[in-house]
Parts: sequence; structure tokens; C-alpha cells
Amino acid sequence: MLAFLLFLIFGLYLLTGAVVLLGLYRRPEREGAPELAAGSVVICGRDEERDLPACLASLEAQDLNPAQTQSLEVILVDDASRDRTGELMEQYARTSRFAVRVLHMEPPRPGERTGKWRPLKEGLKLATREGLLLTDADAILPPGWVRHHLRWLGRGQI
Repeated sequence: MLAFLLFLIFGLYLLTGAVVLLGLYRRPEREGAPELAAGSVVICGRDEERDLPACLASLEAQDLNPAQTQSLEVILVDDASRDRTGELMEQYARTSRFAVRVLHMEPPRPGERTGKWRPLKEGLKLATREGLLLTDADAILPPGWVRHHLRWLGRGQI
């Protein structure tokens, strides 16, 4: 009888824990919130000649509806690269199906703070669309990455 009671208490404990965890991970969606159709993708890179082509190819292969394709803006920031990163960004801007802007940054002046924040800040200044998406130049984006993030941004879920 004692073993049965302990088994029952342990089972209720596990069930309660499962319910609590489910509640923590499940957020209700905001009713009536629109999905964003327009977004700005900001990609900063320094000396990313090797990895940038795969990132841009994965961005170009995004599964978007026609309205999102027309309203997606890509901002590429070349952070004073010493390789062909800037050239690859310019080439992408000429061939992409998206509106692309390329910003070439000068090397930091002596005493000026460096780091990723500097090109990121300049890229964000150029963003004009409602949804703001950031990724690294060495990332390969899954085909639904842009849609997924614009959907969740519109619903206030991120």
C-alpha cells in the first residue's frame, strides 16, 4: 500500500512538472496581429570571402511569397575587409532578386572603438523596413528563415 501511494505521488509530481514546463514554453499568439511583409536583413562581414557566398546563396534561396520578395531589403556591410568580401557583396547586389545596399566602411581611426558593433550600428541606420533581421556573414540560413522571423515579429513572439 505504501509503495502504491509513493508511486501515485511521484506520478502526480511528474504530471505537474510536465504541465508547468508546457505552460512555460507555450506562449499564446496575439490575436489579429499581422504578419510582417517587409523586412530588412543586415549582414556585416570582415574578411568573409570564404564563407559569404554560401550565406548569400542561402539568403537568395529563401522561400518567400511575392510580396515579401518585393519588400525585403538586404543591407551588406563590408567592415574594412582586406580580401574580396566587398567585391562579393557588390556582385550580389547586382544579381539579387532583393533590393540590396552595400556599405563599405573605412578602417577604424587610431583610438576609435572597433568590433562588430561598429558596422552593425551603421547597417542598422540604413534599415528602412518594419522587420529587422540580423545574421552573420558565415551563417547558412534555412529556407524559411526570413518568413519564420517576420511571422513571429509580427505576432510579437520574439
